[in-house]
Amino acid sequence: MRELGEQSTALHLDLIAPVIASGADLVFACGPQMKGLFDQFPPATRGAWAETSTALASALAATLRAGDVVMIKGSLGTNMAPLVAAVRSLDAGGGSAKA
Repeated sequence: MRELGEQSTALHLDLIAPVIASGADLVFACGPQMKGLFDQFPPATRGAWAETSTALASALAATLRAGDVVMIKGSLGTNMAPLVAAVRSLDAGGGSAKA
């Protein structure tokens, strides 16, 4: 959605209702386009926000526990690979992730 130009901010903000309706416990977000959306979530559901996915990976990794369900969404340009790596590195023995 970062390629949507002038409509980008409004379209990002439109995501709040479907994400809340999904029942997600925590929301993690990165990048300037997601900051406005992240700030609109109830404080109890805000996991963390960071400027980049690399900066967000450690906060995500520190929060993950065995059995958590994670959805990662982003355009190719936002480089979600560090977040995928954090999820995949979940330690089967202790139930925490390493990033």
